[in-house]
Amino acid sequence: MSDSTRHLPGAMKQRNKTHKTRHRTKSQMAEASKGRVERTKGGSKRNKFDLTKQQRRLQAVQQRQKKRQVSMNDKRQIGRSSTPPLLVVVVNMNEDNVAVQVADGLAAGAGIEAQVETPFGVMRQGLSSKYKRRIAFLNAPHTMLSVLELAKVADTLVFAMPAENPEVSEAAEMMMNAVCSQGIPSVAHVLVGSHDMPQKQRTDLRRAFTHTATNLFADSRVAFVDKPADYGQLVWALCNQKRHHIRWRDMRAHILAEGLRWEEGKLLVTGYVRGRLLNANSCVHIPGLGSRHIVRVIAAEDPCSAKGAKPKGKQREVEMDDSGGYVLAQPSPDLQHSLQTEAEVDPFEGEQTFPTEEELGVSKDPRAIAQAQLDKHAKVVVPKGWSDYQAAWVLEDDLQGAAVDDMSGSEDEEFGGPAGDMSDEDEEDADGMTGANVNDEIFRSVKKVSFEGDTAAAVGGFFSHEDDDLEERVLGGPTETQGRAYDDMMDMEEERQTLETMRRAREDFEFPDEMDTPLDQPASVRFAKYRGLQSFKHTPWDAREDLPEQYARIFKFQNFKRTRHRVLNEMAEEATSDELKGCLANYGTYVTVEVSDVPENYLPSYDLSMPFVLWSLIEHEVKMSVVHFTLKMVSSFTTPIKSKEPLIFSTGIRSFKTAPIFSQHTSGNKHKFERFFQPGATTIATV
Repeated sequence: MSDSTRHLPGAMKQRNKTHKTRHRTKSQMAEASKGRVERTKGGSKRNKFDLTKQQRRLQAVQQRQKKRQVSMNDKRQIGRSSTPPLLVVVVNMNEDNVAVQVADGLAAGAGIEAQVETPFGVMRQGLSSKYKRRIAFLNAPHTMLSVLELAKVADTLVFAMPAENPEVSEAAEMMMNAVCSQGIPSVAHVLVGSHDMPQKQRTDLRRAFTHTATNLFADSRVAFVDKPADYGQLVWALCNQKRHHIRWRDMRAHILAEGLRWEEGKLLVTGYVRGRLLNANSCVHIPGLGSRHIVRVIAAEDPCSAKGAKPKGKQREVEMDDSGGYVLAQPSPDLQHSLQTEAEVDPFEGEQTFPTEEELGVSKDPRAIAQAQLDKHAKVVVPKGWSDYQAAWVLEDDLQGAAVDDMSGSEDEEFGGPAGDMSDEDEEDADGMTGANVNDEIFRSVKKVSFEGDTAAAVGGFFSHEDDDLEERVLGGPTETQGRAYDDMMDMEEERQTLETMRRAREDFEFPDEMDTPLDQPASVRFAKYRGLQSFKHTPWDAREDLPEQYARIFKFQNFKRTRHRVLNEMAEEATSDELKGCLANYGTYVTVEVSDVPENYLPSYDLSMPFVLWSLIEHEVKMSVVHFTLKMVSSFTTPIKSKEPLIFSTGIRSFKTAPIFSQHTSGNKHKFERFFQPGATTIATV
């Protein structure tokens, strides 16, 4: 047997248990800590590895009890007298309109008969004496945007499906994916009418329905409704269901409009204050209109109140509405947030009033003069039949270098000096081809470069036609005249069809780093906004270089995280602030909010089939900014999306239509532009 061969223990080898020590040694503790040192604030703390088994067990029990208490408090607060009613939104999972039946059955199971006429439909809302809760049941309209808008404010979403047609429609599947991306409240799935089926078929259907329900919503409560008594059990389950918190929603006060009217330039929105307390100094967002100021917040008569109690909170003693309602909150002129959305642009900022010494030196340099003249109008001798487009695209950079070298004293007329010598590696880097190819033919064909005007003699004279196969061509003329000869030789209709085919998403997916040169304009004009980088990863890039003037109107934060931390801390201290007395409306209060500067034609033009939600804005949220979204296309959608194509974005409290620019989802400070958003890919959309 060789020395390199050794015996390995088999699977049946006996492995004795290690000795259990009562206390770990210092070396064992050091091995477990891996050199980490615990931070101490103000005094020393015991290392977590010093805790005994009984202490660790007690610590876990305390943490579990704390989480359970928080969850129980969330359940108990929903629908009580000091909180808004539990809002249950019923959504159809296919074309069968079973949501109306489920909403009516839930209202009957809770013992609620009152109906509230809202601008977007009928809502069953009231106080359930059976469950001691205030509950509101609402049937969602059959549009995705309406469901997404209601999902922002709903406490519970109920997806209903009939047993006769248990297939999820394509629109419903897309809608559920959108709800998952936006933010998920508490969810329940209901299957209606499966009691008439045979036992085997009913069991298989319920198993498949449970799998469909928990596929996207893992914590969804699944219920099977076969008789009216099942609705009562479902209501009890919804009231005691674990609450899912959407953080961006809980940070902002919002009102689902149960009443909406316009009076003398003001929009009056009536509903419950949800999310958190409402600060009258903050701005509010009106769908389709933008940000506005609050005039005042007035107490309204609560339709779900069991007693005729006065509104809660601190009211001003003498300030009342014309109709006798209490004024709960009014903005303070010194503390009210600004509506300024764009920064003021100083047109003289960065203006250069006098040239520097370096610029004066460059202006006197003959090389700089020749270079500037070459950039304007250059003449070149090329083979007959060549178009202006070909000459401008291939020869311009080489001719400029050759002309400058002539100023340094070169006597060679055929680019034979340092400007003309190129190695095979240089040629490969220049245009991607090796060997004596197009560039070699060009260098043999070009005879001389000259300039129009008085600078012609300084460069080397005028053209001399020594070859009948060569002709003189002027570069840098008007854009519309360049490439005319080349276009006359081509079938333009066929070229357009070919170009359109090459721009399709399939070609972009196969060749993402290639791009055809245009046919109707010079490449120097088409790619004027492009920038060449020696290394995409390491070449320095100034993000503020050559930005449009509109970017100066964007607000800039010196430290965004610090500003965000300060604003959130101020919001947390609003309830106990003496400075904000008379400016706050408590959470759960039924109020009417008066919003200023609303045109008279806003309500007639608003689509009342869409739920109207009034959102309170955090400080600085009204300011204009550039936003980057990380997008991933769902598997059911297989159509590529072209960059700059108008899309509807639903992000947080806002929904807007814009044309985003797509770029690669990569790390670093430079990101490649993407012409198409391909199926299954992840990309960055900039708006």
